[in-house]
Amino acid sequence: MIKCTLMLEYMNEEEAERIEKSLKPDNESFVRTHVEENFVVAEAEADSISSMIHTLDDFLACLSVAERIGETVRGNVKR
Repeated sequence: MIKCTLMLEYMNEEEAERIEKSLKPDNESFVRTHVEENFVVAEAEADSISSMIHTLDDFLACLSVAERIGETVRGNVKR
């Protein structure tokens, strides 16, 4: 079994909570997430390296979308 933990730091706890909530629907069965202060902690398990890479690739794609949506809502989009 391969395990991976990511700690993603945000400006404050509220931002971390918004990101974590937006990730939950897509990743609950593959990646478990929770908030610790201003960090989103993501924990994944897989049977092989290739499965872990696939899981993390999907998770990071969802994370990227969640962060871009947050930037758009705050009006911080870089064009």
